[in-house]
Amino acid sequence: MVKKVLIFDDNSKVIENQLKTIETVSLIIVTSEFSAEGILEKKPDLIIINQNIAQNSLRGIFNQPNPLPVILITDSGPEKQTFETWSSSAHIVKRGDWDQLELTVKEVLNFFD
Repeated sequence: MVKKVLIFDDNSKVIENQLKTIETVSLIIVTSEFSAEGILEKKPDLIIINQNIAQNSLRGIFNQPNPLPVILITDSGPEKQTFETWSSSAHIVKRGDWDQLELTVKEVLNFFD
């Protein structure tokens, strides 16, 4: 079964190229401003968001009755995140660690399958 992964990051093309190797993934690239409602209308199975770009929309995503799994792309990695980020349903991957991102995507999609 193909899973829809929504990507909102200024490196969307790099992420897209990295994740093309996962056969069960269909990628949705979001390049403009978005809202939590706009994301949920696309019905993704997983959301990959740059934390710096999407700070306001993250609350809307996490506060949904059935929140979707989220992978946050961060500049500093998981060790320097705020309590709000750690207490959310997000998985954290440091920007540029594309191999870790690919592994995290596979792990999250398998877990929520």
